[in-house]
Parts: sequence; C-alpha cells; structure tokens
Amino acid sequence: MTKLNINKQHRLITLGIKYLYVNIPIRETIDITRLQLLKHNDPEITSQICKLLVTILQQNYFTFQEQIYQTDKEIVMGSPISGTIAEIFLQHLEHIHIRPPLDSKRILFNARYIDDSFIIYDTESTKQDTLIKYINSTHDSLQFNPTQESSDCINLLDLTIIRRISHLEIGIYRKPTKIDTTKHFFYPTTLTNTNWQHTDITLRECLISRLMQNAKKENGSQSPA
Repeated sequence: MTKLNINKQHRLITLGIKYLYVNIPIRETIDITRLQLLKHNDPEITSQICKLLVTILQQNYFTFQEQIYQTDKEIVMGSPISGTIAEIFLQHLEHIHIRPPLDSKRILFNARYIDDSFIIYDTESTKQDTLIKYINSTHDSLQFNPTQESSDCINLLDLTIIRRISHLEIGIYRKPTKIDTTKHFFYPTTLTNTNWQHTDITLRECLISRLMQNAKKENGSQSPA
C-alpha cells in the first residue's frame, strides 16, 4: 500500500459494516456457494455440500423471555463456519459491485478486513457522497458506516494511514483508552482471589503442555537420516 502512487485528488475513507453477521442472507449465500462449487465439482457433490450447509446454518436458535425463536437470515455469532460464510458473501459482493469502479479508476484501491474496508478514491472521478451512496446501495441487507479522513490521516484497525503528496505512510494507531499495561506470562499473579490464581496457573500449564506435545509430534514425524 505504501508503494501506491498518490496525487492531490485522492482521498481516504473507511467503511464499517453495521451488524455484519446478523445481516448475512443465508439463502443467497448458499446460492453463491453452489455456483462456485459447480466450477470445480460435479452436481452431486455440490448438492451434498449445500445440503450440509443448510443444515448447519439453520442451527440459529435463541431464547428471549423464555421463548425459543429461529431467525430466517442471520448466521450465528461464534460459529466456526460463520466467518467463512460471511467472507463468501462479501467477496461476491465486491466482485460484482467494487470491481467496476476499480476498473474505471474511480476507486484507486480497496482492501477489507472482515467488516472494515479501506478505500482510496479519486475526487475528479467521483464525489464522496456519491461513492458512499453507491456502496450502501449494493445490498439491501447491509449498511456501511463511513469515516472520512481528517488532516490527511485516517485510522484503520491498529494503523494510522497518512496521505502525503505522492505516497502513503503507515503508523501505529493507539486508542485513547490504551494504558500500556502488560503482564509477563510467567510473572506470579498478584490477585488475592485463589480461583483466579488457579485459572492463571492452569492456563500456563495447558499452553506449555500443548507446545510440548506439538514438538514431540513434529520430531516423531521426521524420518531418521
């Protein structure tokens, strides 16, 4: 990104998707998945995979005021497959709606991490309000919240991106709530609660044991010279 050629007409903007997981359309995403699978698999295997996906994604029950409900579109927060399903849908959306502005140079650069996107656009080719309106019209289920650059800078995740005359510079972004307090992994806990002390020690033992097991497996898999 620091190698991009920037000029005075370029501007920076970030877009965060509001409530991503609860707005992913399940049926539409399965249809997208089916089309992609058919490119590399026969119809029978594709059908089996899609049926399994439907079964898994329908396990989205929740309880409210002692009543059990099931939603018809959202994917479950914390499910191992939810991130993959969201990524399939968003990549399809980008391919259909973001690629044309990139090809026409209205957008110079687009990058996304989960639900946060970073865009560099050309003010000679498109206005900021027009760009935001266009992106928010790409799908009825999704709402993108924009953040504009301020003083030629914009924050994205843990980065501060600075727009210079001909290039970008990247620094580390620290939130105002950061207190620079860390705890050494092997430093004895100062908490007086014995339950917390026990949990702290158990966590260390589990991590060390896991590392040792992985090391033994790797050594055992190596054939002797």
